[in-house]
Amino acid sequence: MTIIFRKFAYMATIRISMLVLLLTLGTMSSSAQTGKSANLAQLKEKEDSLKAIAPNIVMAREAGDRFRADSHFTRLLVRALKVPYSFSYPFDSVLNISRLYAPDSSFRIFTWQVVKDETMARRHGAIQMKTPDGSLKLFPLIDKTLMVENQRLQHVLKFAGD
Repeated sequence: MTIIFRKFAYMATIRISMLVLLLTLGTMSSSAQTGKSANLAQLKEKEDSLKAIAPNIVMAREAGDRFRADSHFTRLLVRALKVPYSFSYPFDSVLNISRLYAPDSSFRIFTWQVVKDETMARRHGAIQMKTPDGSLKLFPLIDKTLMVENQRLQHVLKFAGD
């Protein structure tokens, strides 16, 4: 009789353990889903803000207004990309920027430009790396065109002076 009772108690313990495990996993899964839903809602909200600002980078009448819009856009984009797992969010409704993904999806590149006048445009961008934990790893792309052109001009002037 005691052997049967021990076997029954052992089986009951296993069932209770399995039930606790399933409940724990279900709770973790639903909280993870809630977290992902919160991230999605947050990213959608930031995308809407980016979508509203982006046209001003191109279409504002004054160069100062275009550069201010660019500055605001850049700060907001970085905040959006700081949202966990933002790499998988496409930001496809934001016009005036390009998004290019690596063939293996290990990173993506955002680029856009700000036109000062007919003779000068500044290019901006960032490379976002895909991370396993969803954290942000971002490399800014900085336009050095003017520096290169100045060095080239100095080289030509130096050569002409020899």
